[in-house]
Amino acid sequence: MDSDERASYVSKKTLSKKLDSEMNPVEKRVLENIFNSTGLSRTKLGLRFDRVALRLIDELRNHVASEISLQRTVIVTVSAPIRLPGETAEKLKQKISLLASSENQFVEIKSQMNGNRVRIKLIERHSRRSPQFIGLVHNQTSSAAEILNLVETQMRHQDI
Repeated sequence: MDSDERASYVSKKTLSKKLDSEMNPVEKRVLENIFNSTGLSRTKLGLRFDRVALRLIDELRNHVASEISLQRTVIVTVSAPIRLPGETAEKLKQKISLLASSENQFVEIKSQMNGNRVRIKLIERHSRRSPQFIGLVHNQTSSAAEILNLVETQMRHQDI
């Protein structure tokens, strides 16, 4: 095994451990389906699973689960690095709550929060198994629009 193969193996193994321990099973399945159907990897999409990113996403997931009753799924992308995670989380929670209370069924916004590019999209939940929230942190150079579209497409076509 050469160094590139070893790095890829370690990266996949690390991602698998992080996905197993930090994400709910439906979110994990959505990501795995994206990776398998597109041939893209975590690194090609520029997804981040560091401690700060995972804490931010977990805080947002808990907010959506406890505070918001939706028949829609909230998809959030945030660009890394997240320098002010507490402030960013609070601003995102406020924005998500505001969007969720909107009468507009399908909403997508782009914003800057504390130096991070943020996109929030509300889509229809296609089944009761669909998650209420999916959040992803990505590198500055990644396309948030591409990530959002991949997640939305996966949820629509995989009956998740």
